Amino acid sequence: WLGHESCWDRASLTAMRTDAPVDVACLGGIRLYAVPIHAGEEIVGAMNFGYGDPPTDLETLHELAEAYHLSIDELRASAESYESRPPFIIELAKRRIEASAQLIGEIVRRKRASDALRASEETLNRAQRVAHVGSWTWHITTDTLTWSDEMYRIFGIDRDTFTGHLPDVIAEAI
Repeated sequence: WLGHESCWDRASLTAMRTDAPVDVACLGGIRLYAVPIHAGEEIVGAMNFGYGDPPTDLETLHELAEAYHLSIDELRASAESYESRPPFIIELAKRRIEASAQLIGEIVRRKRASDALRASEETLNRAQRVAHVGSWTWHITTDTLTWSDEMYRIFGIDRDTFTGHLPDVIAEAI
């Protein structure tokens, strides 16, 4: 149904500014339910959906037809053929959009954390290359070593042939 475009921004911005779900009336009898999307502590956006029954009174239909450059007859036919949704469906949709916003926020948070980790690793690798200093980690439970790129360069070992198993490394060193 028409009219939800009239308040997308208002609903989303209000949800983001208030950090709370909002239910906003729009033109044409539609309402928008908007919820903020959190990535950690930051609000990164909003999700919304429209619901409600279209108006059937001729005055409102004429206003909408004029505002959206539509035929009043088509608009009336569309309004009359609209099947109203039961309230429990609207409440279910609200809970689902809230859950979806949480999932999207978690995806954004994880992507940002992954990007930050990757950038940090690149900085560390660059610093090790410049300083010609490597690093390694010994995994006690598996008795394996993980080397930085610079460790491979320092010792002239091919990454693909390095087993990382500590006994093999000690045997090669002896």
